[in-house]
Amino acid sequence: MIERRRRRSSDRGQALSYQLEACVERTGAAFMVLADDGGLVLASSDWDAAECEEAAAKMATLGLCESSVGEVWRDDRSVAVLAFQAIGQRLMIGIGGPSVDGLLPEVQRAIEGAQRILT
Repeated sequence: MIERRRRRSSDRGQALSYQLEACVERTGAAFMVLADDGGLVLASSDWDAAECEEAAAKMATLGLCESSVGEVWRDDRSVAVLAFQAIGQRLMIGIGGPSVDGLLPEVQRAIEGAQRILT
């Protein structure tokens, strides 16, 4: 079996960040952020913390239900968001950049990775 992961961590928070960073590298997006439904950042790719916190807060205002899609934006950035269920609560992953067209499959891939890490 071929090991695809380049980085590992037994720390869940760090493992989640590595997962999101890998997704960003594959897509060329600016960032990915994992947040709870209150807008609290649980993990993010290597990006400006203030930007991720702003995106997470805006994601929380969408009121998404599980498996629903939303989008938040400002003049210089869009964020596509998917909600999902893990560890008994509703979480969201958003991917951001100048354009997020066609990036939802990568968000779904990040969700699958996050669910594995969190169980």
